[in-house]
Amino acid sequence: MNSAPAMANAPARLLACPQCQGPLTPDMLAADAVQRCPTCATELRIAAFPAALRPCVKGGFGDLIVEDTESACFHHAGKRAKSACDGCGRFLCDLCDIRMQGRHYCSSCLEHAARFGSIPELESAYSRFDLLSLAVACLPLMLALPVFLALSFIALEVAVGAGLGMLLFPALFSAPIAMYLSIAYRKRSTGPWPRSKATSIVAFIIAACVLAILVAVISFPIYLTLTR
Repeated sequence: MNSAPAMANAPARLLACPQCQGPLTPDMLAADAVQRCPTCATELRIAAFPAALRPCVKGGFGDLIVEDTESACFHHAGKRAKSACDGCGRFLCDLCDIRMQGRHYCSSCLEHAARFGSIPELESAYSRFDLLSLAVACLPLMLALPVFLALSFIALEVAVGAGLGMLLFPALFSAPIAMYLSIAYRKRSTGPWPRSKATSIVAFIIAACVLAILVAVISFPIYLTLTR
């Protein structure tokens, strides 16, 4: 794709050589190759954001309604609606219409999407709930293993009891939380990292196994008591 025409109207002062601070031509931004500064001949390789290579699109102010049969903008009753918001369905004029990735949004939906992350293009931070669920599921194991290894040199029975205590008591809270995170956030975007369900599945299995051990340990003495 040749992006040089898109940069034809860009001012040269947008680019400056880091060595001599001399102006660079806009076409150097579009070229994906090593170039030389026209002032000091320093070799440069310029990497630009894709938005810098796009031409500026002039927005409209909205056309006035001429006939009674025309739909009006939700925010401006006297202006003709040109599109509908893909988020809430409200009619929008050219002034209110915000275009993004081929879709139309109003300012309210765009603000809501930026706050709650419903539009991936607006997200600036990502939470890895798959790794969080795995960490929460493994938390009882990480607490129990050091205790068991430390006390195993003293007495094996004490080590087993203390290890089970450190395993089962945190599992009362961590196992349900890990299972909830692995299910509720399995479709949440992971940002630039490739999405994989394996981490959430492993977290759910570990949490389910720990929870099953907890239920077995609690119910076994009750069973013995009832069968006597």
